[in-house]
Amino acid sequence: MVALWWMLFVAALVQTPTSAGPAGGSPVYQSPSLGRMPLIPPGSFTMGCESDSEDAFERCEGSQVPAHAVTLTTGFYMMEHEVTQGEWVAVMGRNPSRFSSCGSTCPVENVSWNDVRVFIEKVSARDGRTYRLPTEAEWEFAARGGASEVDESPDAFQDVAWFVDPPGGPTSSGGKTHPACGKVRNAFGLCDMIGNVREWTADWYGRYPSSSQVDPQGPPTGSYRVDRGGSWNDLQRFDLGVALRDWGNEDFRCSLLGFRLVSSVP
Repeated sequence: MVALWWMLFVAALVQTPTSAGPAGGSPVYQSPSLGRMPLIPPGSFTMGCESDSEDAFERCEGSQVPAHAVTLTTGFYMMEHEVTQGEWVAVMGRNPSRFSSCGSTCPVENVSWNDVRVFIEKVSARDGRTYRLPTEAEWEFAARGGASEVDESPDAFQDVAWFVDPPGGPTSSGGKTHPACGKVRNAFGLCDMIGNVREWTADWYGRYPSSSQVDPQGPPTGSYRVDRGGSWNDLQRFDLGVALRDWGNEDFRCSLLGFRLVSSVP
């Protein structure tokens, strides 16, 4: 009986992706303004869309290729959910969301990259801690939950995402946003990485390199900022997935687009 208990205990430790060891921090940071932020450990993964077919550009959008090796050398804390309307209002004093009737626990949307920059300055000062948008590489690694391959079948998406089914079919989202963490979390304890609202990242948009990268931060300059993740109004076949990318200028706002923040490990 003792041996069985010990085996179960060890197995639980092995399966916990946010253990303190890899990044040298606590498994979860409890932000005063932004709630739980699980620790995302350092790691390596293949970023972008992979295909073993010669027609990769037909199966993978051009912006998602070439797939390339990425190593993140430092762990970071990431919000378990997108910034909510309640969290935004507490810092900014007003709610810009189209779906304001959804409630304070629903993601804030209709915010531009520049709006988010102001929010970051204010919430960082309020909490006495530096927050920022994740890089594209950090976002994708976190969305994958540490897995080299992600199940992106229709059944799997129903479990983790709010999105629109193909035209003529029923919708998962019902044409609106939903309260945070209403779907299954990934292995890092993160909710709504796919669907609900798309999420701004820190990076300028640019074509992917083919060579291996360490702690990439995207191009040094550009015209558009990258957003990731899909939304309540996106189709599963075309607009969802951990490798899919979209972009907009820094003043672009729409009801499909929100964000979540990260913080470095002290």
